[in-house]
Amino acid sequence: MQQAQDLGGTIDPDHEHEYTDTELRQKLERAGFEISRAHGLNYAGPSLAALILSIASWHYLFFFNLPLGAIAVALAIKSLPRTPLSGHRFDWISAVLNAATFGFLIFAIG
Repeated sequence: MQQAQDLGGTIDPDHEHEYTDTELRQKLERAGFEISRAHGLNYAGPSLAALILSIASWHYLFFFNLPLGAIAVALAIKSLPRTPLSGHRFDWISAVLNAATFGFLIFAIG
């Protein structure tokens, strides 16, 4: 069975392509990503939302999302590396079919 999995590429018995925790942490830190700070921000969002909802209507949550989204985009533009564009054009037919498929799927589940 393992030979079939190896043939399919689902298991690499030599583990040549896996990162250790230390290697992954070093790659992320070189990219300017502080793991502990980003992990802590996962807990700040729901707490901040609960604080806002305790003193205001849920409509006010949108007033916080717009500036936070703008800050996130500005930080992404500043800190993410520039990569060359691929030579492929955007596939509009696949995008429309994908949107329709998932739209119908969500409609069917709901």
